[in-house]
Amino acid sequence: AAKVKVQKAGGKDVRSVVFDFCGSDDAAALERLLYEITRGVDVCLLVNNVGMMRATPAFTDTSLDENLRVCKVNMLPMVVLTQLLYTRVFIRRTKRSAVINMGSFSGMTPFAGNSVYSATKAFVNTFSACMSKELESCVDVLCLSPLGIGTNLIRVPADQVTVLTAEQVVDASMPYLGVARYTYGHWLHAVQATLILLVGEEPRLS
Repeated sequence: AAKVKVQKAGGKDVRSVVFDFCGSDDAAALERLLYEITRGVDVCLLVNNVGMMRATPAFTDTSLDENLRVCKVNMLPMVVLTQLLYTRVFIRRTKRSAVINMGSFSGMTPFAGNSVYSATKAFVNTFSACMSKELESCVDVLCLSPLGIGTNLIRVPADQVTVLTAEQVVDASMPYLGVARYTYGHWLHAVQATLILLVGEEPRLS
């Protein structure tokens, strides 16, 4: 589906690759795969959007294996893909490259009942900030930390005001690339985030 959308938007060379980040942590296999699909292609943008959320958010109601899967899927691919593309592609380009990391507002402030997911998104925030400084000579890094988006991850339909569509967030986020390290994406989410942060941490945890 994503491939079709990109082609309709004007993408000429669209290549689909399947890799099970949940079931494999074989960085060497991923490196070989990336080498094959990027050979002869000028890749200028990496979007780290791999992620998962537990069906049962409560920490005490979730198995250790499931919690570890959330940690693995939400953090490991971002580190591996960023490093591999930087060392293999970005550092050799004459023009600037870009990395967009998909975070979440839940990583900006703790939310009890969704502890592991929130903690992994806090990792995304910190990793993105560090990378934006360490790679600043040739790569722009942006951490996108929206609130609710109507996708399969949260299974809530978009009302386009509180829960936005992916298209709304993407369109509103692009002007921040190369200008800022963080963005909530859409101004509607920025307003929601500001109001939520006005409430003390203890009520947010309750």
